[in-house]
Amino acid sequence: MAKTLMDLFDLESPDRQKLVLHQRYFGRLPKGRLPSLNEIITMHYRTYTKLKKEAYRVIVAVSRRYLRPVEFFPIQIHFHWYAMNRKIDPDNISAAGRKLILDGLQQAGILPNDGWNQFIEKEGEVMPFQDFFSVDRDNPRIEVDIYPAEDDYHVKFDSKP
Repeated sequence: MAKTLMDLFDLESPDRQKLVLHQRYFGRLPKGRLPSLNEIITMHYRTYTKLKKEAYRVIVAVSRRYLRPVEFFPIQIHFHWYAMNRKIDPDNISAAGRKLILDGLQQAGILPNDGWNQFIEKEGEVMPFQDFFSVDRDNPRIEVDIYPAEDDYHVKFDSKP
């Protein structure tokens, strides 16, 4: 039995991938960053649609340049959110950003899906992602780590139903 959550993952695997989304990439978005959940809730739907298209454009372009399509499942995804300050609550930062990033990874062809079956399940619980938060005033960014599960959990992805 694994002692910690990290023991479930092979961190030295060649299938491990890291995506870094620097805040400067999102300069064309309002406020120059991904929106918080509270901002999306109060946003007009047309504004949100434009924002989403621009966010996807950035995420898809960066993902296609630095990542390979994930071929083995289940996986775990770690999000490390480096905020400029502590003005926005962590749950508001990650809720909206995670959705945009996962959908962007699908559009880029990196992930075929972000459903339950793509993530590691241990003892009946699905563990799709984990969030970490830090402050970095000089370099706000989002780091996305995609980890394959240990070899005994690997399942070759089959796109057929």
